[in-house]
Amino acid sequence: MTFRIELDGRSYRLDLQSNGTHSTYSLHAGEQDIAGNVSFARISPGVYSIFLRDRSHTIHVAKAGEQLEVWADGKRRTISVVDPRDDVEGAGASAGSGRFELRTPMPGKIIKVLVELHARVHAGQGLVIVEAMKMQNEIKSPTDGVVSRLSATEGATVGAGALLVTVE
Repeated sequence: MTFRIELDGRSYRLDLQSNGTHSTYSLHAGEQDIAGNVSFARISPGVYSIFLRDRSHTIHVAKAGEQLEVWADGKRRTISVVDPRDDVEGAGASAGSGRFELRTPMPGKIIKVLVELHARVHAGQGLVIVEAMKMQNEIKSPTDGVVSRLSATEGATVGAGALLVTVE
């Protein structure tokens, strides 16, 4: 899953592939890319334990209007996290060009594939409909581009984090 994060006036793109409590991430900030493994667990409401880069961190999170206040290692930060499927204009503008791997947010069944391989798509355009927990979720393109990989097959059952479509 891809998110846009704003921290201290800078925009980042976070690609997160979750496999239960163990995940892989890559954080893109202009020319800088950071990637690795991360494990996390919820300790109590608003408190998380995160194991990142050979260090354990206790993170406190609270909503502050449209943003989140995050306390980690004695520092307070205010961040915005946007799922590009929910904020199409912002995602297209900040993400720029590049490759986006669209993955299932949770296990489900592919109901309908709305695009074909090599099709030109626009930000906000529906690509795949996945049914999860008796609800149909339309997975939308976060940016303009071309479908370079189409892994989704109608009727298939998919796990959380399964690759559906790649848009470049």
